[in-house]
Amino acid sequence: KIELDTAGTSGQIHCGNYLFSCRIESLAGPFHRSNLVTIAPRFILKNVLHIPITVLPIYGSLNDAMRKTSQMRQALSEHDRRATFRLQVGESTILYNFTEVAFAKGFEKIHRWVAFSVDAQRQGNKFQSKWHLVPVDKMGSTYFGEYDGFNDTMCGIVEAKVHSSDAARVVSLTHATVPPFRIENRSNNHHIQLVQDIDDGIVFELPPMFSCSYTWDSPLGTKKLRAVVIPHSRGNGCVQNEEEGSFKDFINDISDLDGSI
Repeated sequence: KIELDTAGTSGQIHCGNYLFSCRIESLAGPFHRSNLVTIAPRFILKNVLHIPITVLPIYGSLNDAMRKTSQMRQALSEHDRRATFRLQVGESTILYNFTEVAFAKGFEKIHRWVAFSVDAQRQGNKFQSKWHLVPVDKMGSTYFGEYDGFNDTMCGIVEAKVHSSDAARVVSLTHATVPPFRIENRSNNHHIQLVQDIDDGIVFELPPMFSCSYTWDSPLGTKKLRAVVIPHSRGNGCVQNEEEGSFKDFINDISDLDGSI
């Protein structure tokens, strides 16, 4: 239902499984007694990356959305394959329909998300595609670390920017020009291994007198780093499994939390 007499307002229209935005404005001049009702797409997704992406719009709680992307990283079900679509370089698309991923009805707040995966080449079954979650109900930028398919090391940072354009909300995926963090190892003879304090965080190694750009493996997870220092003789400059190092209880909190979902 739309209140046509309430000028200066905007909202959403649900037509079955489809979602639109609606805006009501007062006209001027000879039409000053009339209100203009504009119905437009609610969500638009733009791929400004240099590589295609696979997309699945979903809605559910934060825990449900994270659980879904974790499952999709292991394998895509037949239903997921039918619901996903590919967005080529420079393409845009309107998001009308969001797939429900609620596993249990509870008291958690429901949000809309864009789950996407960069279609990079992977070497073998060991390196699974990483699915990122963009909260489209929240304005601002979210950063994601993208890993190569050979050493599973961070090779780039993707910025997902959510902004308004008239009555629509636009999600733009671009390469981050300024990383949210930069980590330096100023030691002369020790390698440092770092991993986000989450279950499926990826360990990366920083050689002596090196620095690198960094963002969280999971920006919606615990924003803390676990670190271990290893001797120069054991460092090899590439990713190692957590079992090969001894990650202590030492935890550095470099949270950039600016509000929770």
